[in-house]
Amino acid sequence: MDSYQLKAGLTPAIVTLLPLFPILFYCVPGINTITDFAFPIIIISALLYILASICRTLGRDKEKKVFKSWGGKPTSVLLRQTNTIIDCQTKTRYYSVILHLLPDLRLPTKSDEEANLEKCDEIYDSVSKYLRANTRGAEHQLLKCENEDYGMWRNIYGLKCISIWIAALAIPIYVTLMILGVMTYPFSCFGIALSLCEIAFQSFVVRERIIKIHAFRYAERLLETLDANNNKQL
Repeated sequence: MDSYQLKAGLTPAIVTLLPLFPILFYCVPGINTITDFAFPIIIISALLYILASICRTLGRDKEKKVFKSWGGKPTSVLLRQTNTIIDCQTKTRYYSVILHLLPDLRLPTKSDEEANLEKCDEIYDSVSKYLRANTRGAEHQLLKCENEDYGMWRNIYGLKCISIWIAALAIPIYVTLMILGVMTYPFSCFGIALSLCEIAFQSFVVRERIIKIHAFRYAERLLETLDANNNKQL
């Protein structure tokens, strides 16, 4: 796994399965030595692998919905003539570098955007794809970190419903194990507290707003690479 897969794939899977970890480690009989941990570790690893494999798909499904509610992809939104998040001077500089890098491209005007915004966004999306393809080197470490952060939060958001269901189902399991004497009172309370923290985290932290913050932060860092290209030309 590379750093992106670890952060954007494995981390959301760990967050989702966190309430189940005490059950897997405590309830497997005969855990007395290091080698006895092999069984729960294999189970957890398999669950993490499966969940990490599907979380990106679920994250991308959520991504499409939130992009639609935001009025478009963050990079396209920022590049629009009619958008004021980026100041005019900076945006004009960006346009100049884009035309230098992609001389055959015709950037939309305000009237173009007013007439057919969807068509204009296709052009801006093409610019975004070009930048992503050409900013994968070691010199773009900050951009890479922002991309990993966005991917992680997007995928956690994609797994939100699954995470809440797992945590909610884990609570009665811990109570039952405690009543049956399979699990000690302190350990059961720890599992219940972990599950409640998961539900609170997913309910109050993992919201569309935090995805938007990281999405636009990454988009801004991506466009800032145009200034780096501009400096290379000087």
